[in-house]
Amino acid sequence: MNISGLFQYIEAGRHHTCGITTAGMLECWGDNSEDQSGAPTDSGAFVDAVSGGDWHTCAIHSLSGEVECWGSNDDGQLDAPDGAFIDIAAGRSHSCGILESGDVECWGSDTQGESSPPEGTFQHIRAGAYFTCAINAADELVCWGADDHEQTSAPAGAFTQLSAGNAHSCALQTDGNAECWGRDVYDESTVPTGTYHHISAGDEYSCGVTTTGNIECWGSDSHGGASPPSLSESDEETYPDSAWADGACEASTLLVGAAHTVSGHTEVGVTSDDVPSSCGMFGHTAVDSTYRWIPPFTREYCIDTNGSDFDTVLSIWLSDCSEERHCDDD
Repeated sequence: MNISGLFQYIEAGRHHTCGITTAGMLECWGDNSEDQSGAPTDSGAFVDAVSGGDWHTCAIHSLSGEVECWGSNDDGQLDAPDGAFIDIAAGRSHSCGILESGDVECWGSDTQGESSPPEGTFQHIRAGAYFTCAINAADELVCWGADDHEQTSAPAGAFTQLSAGNAHSCALQTDGNAECWGRDVYDESTVPTGTYHHISAGDEYSCGVTTTGNIECWGSDSHGGASPPSLSESDEETYPDSAWADGACEASTLLVGAAHTVSGHTEVGVTSDDVPSSCGMFGHTAVDSTYRWIPPFTREYCIDTNGSDFDTVLSIWLSDCSEERHCDDD
């Protein structure tokens, strides 16, 4: 199935996927055996959040904040309570959400205590098969429900992001370090060394986007889910040379004479305040103009002012600083 359009958020369930378009509309596709991909078409935009469980889906209405769920309702997992919600999580046969007050409400199956949240105020919430985890107002992890794989034995610390798989979870600390806990039969909870800015836990594997823009996956690779594609040298060589130097001249946010690193696909603001620019594929030469250089590949680069008296970016390297890409600004 070919899904067209621009999306701002995407969420995968067991065998189906839902996404929120940039216009705030909801689209779902994949397995629809329980109508879990049958997103309501007459309910308006779902701009705030959507979560896919095993055989059901829940979303938050943008205007009212109310939750609507569809799909299998064998255990009442679609029977969302009234109220305005700020986050939503769909598990195997239960659902949970965070009200505007910060309180958690859960409904559906509670055979393992997965729908019996503790008291407190929370910011983010995610649901696994028979357990639920959330980040509270103090940035701490709190989990409840099944603990047969220690999936509710969350680590201590301050966290900013959370993802729950079937029987394990992963979360990002404020410093970018990742922690995973729960089932580790396939090393799905054994995080590779590094820092991350996004992380996601699947059934028997996990993946994260590192702060350098690379994808790291660990755990079971029985279906290829832990084998992300990689950029080949041939892909890099076919990219136009002009893309490397587009507007990479004055950068007032950089320290004079210092080397810096930026991640690919991060737009680097480049401002010319003092000296006309002589580089860039569009031939800009005016003073007091703003330029943008967008790294063409998701990877780490070095940017150096080369000791210029002005805040001028003169050179750009690949991550190992061995291959230079010039911007000849005098």
